[in-house]
Amino acid sequence: KNLFRNTTHADTNDLIGVSITPVETAEEQPYETHNNKVLHNEMVNMGIGVGITDDVAVWCNPEIEECLHDESNCCSAINCCGSYTPTGFVDNTLIAHNDIYVEAGYIESLNDGSRGCIENAFDIKIGASDSQHPVVIRDNNVWGYRKVGNCGGSGEAFNIQKFAKNIAIERNLVFDQERGLRLEGYGCCVADEYITDRPTRHVRVEDNLFYNIDNYSDSEHSGNVFIAATDGHAENNYVSHGHRLVSIIGAARYNVLNNQIMNMSNFPGPAYCMDSPANLCRSNNCSYTEDCMIDYRFTIKQITNPQPFVLVNALKKQIPPVVIEQ
Repeated sequence: KNLFRNTTHADTNDLIGVSITPVETAEEQPYETHNNKVLHNEMVNMGIGVGITDDVAVWCNPEIEECLHDESNCCSAINCCGSYTPTGFVDNTLIAHNDIYVEAGYIESLNDGSRGCIENAFDIKIGASDSQHPVVIRDNNVWGYRKVGNCGGSGEAFNIQKFAKNIAIERNLVFDQERGLRLEGYGCCVADEYITDRPTRHVRVEDNLFYNIDNYSDSEHSGNVFIAATDGHAENNYVSHGHRLVSIIGAARYNVLNNQIMNMSNFPGPAYCMDSPANLCRSNNCSYTEDCMIDYRFTIKQITNPQPFVLVNALKKQIPPVVIEQ
């Protein structure tokens, strides 16, 4: 059980603001770190804001001689991988009410990655053991991340990958980003039992506001709100002033349902749900014009320098119900 509350982390590119990492025991039994809380922190110019990382165990196949001579080639060589397993779970972890951002102009100071890297706000590699005790990422403000040179991340607000499952991402404000959420597969070295587990990952993305997710670097999937290489679910989100809603990679089944879409440069049209089967990308409403939009006002930098912030024409105007006088 860990609590991170009311802290600030600043100007440490290549480092993680808060990292939660269960470590494997000598008996190869996973640790389980439960009931972690990361609350009311401010993370500025961090390589990664919050990471839930895997201390994975990878064994090269002893029957393949070339794998034993070059362990670093274990994943890339054909049939080298013996097994690849996560080392634990982080049930009932709550990450809420944090400001995680990169300041304007800071990216340029990194000189295309030669002086450090900026990757993503959330880098989640493992999750909860079941859907009843999920990892919850809620009510955070995220902005300013970009792709930097050959750095590992690509400017995502949320990079959900490897063995992350049973994750709830809800009510977050994500704006001025290169990418919104990336849901990746398990990578090359994966035991068969984890491949077959893919449809039950339970990664829910609901009731978030994504604003100005744009194509800043002209790299692959830049400007995408959702990028999916494996299965997931995005519903009842507001997406406004962005480039493209979703890109589906490979055979992933990523459900994008009942979202409110406004002022997207590639919506409607074939680029709106790139490579996505039509039945997985439906009931998303794109009928709004600016005269029925309202601004969204909130406060950022709540620890270091509280200040009001406005996202212009971010939400659909709520029409009050008609009251019939008796």
